[in-house]
Amino acid sequence: MTWSGSLSGENDFPSNYEIIGQRLDGSGGGPLGGAIRISDMGPDTNNSFRATEPTVTFNTTQNEYLVAWVGTDDGTGLAPSEREIYAQRLAALGMEIGDNDVRISDMGPDGDINYLVNRPAAAYNATDDEYLVVWSGDDNTAPLVRGEYEVF
Repeated sequence: MTWSGSLSGENDFPSNYEIIGQRLDGSGGGPLGGAIRISDMGPDTNNSFRATEPTVTFNTTQNEYLVAWVGTDDGTGLAPSEREIYAQRLAALGMEIGDNDVRISDMGPDGDINYLVNRPAAAYNATDDEYLVVWSGDDNTAPLVRGEYEVF
């Protein structure tokens, strides 16, 4: 299970909105271990950065999860409220695998908050051992123009 929210005061999570996960027992649904922070959007002390709209898929070949979300981060050239899609791979027990918070979308020019992303969805292809993440968004790569939403 994943959600976007704040766990201020619990498990030393900051007060800004991040993607949080919780492993659950498959037979009874009870929690297994504590909550797991998955995203790291912006500095922990700055509530201007957020992670929302999480989606998750399970890789049966590698025994791992992929979590993707809409986030606002403070990466090079990005505006504080510029929305992009990010992803993180997690081992079956919840530890991060690979690079942290990989940005996978590129909507409009960096630094321009007028290009949006929404509703990511993730799937896993066991035949080719690969993930697919899709989202709706607004981009200006020709022949597209600002305000024209498409699926990427």
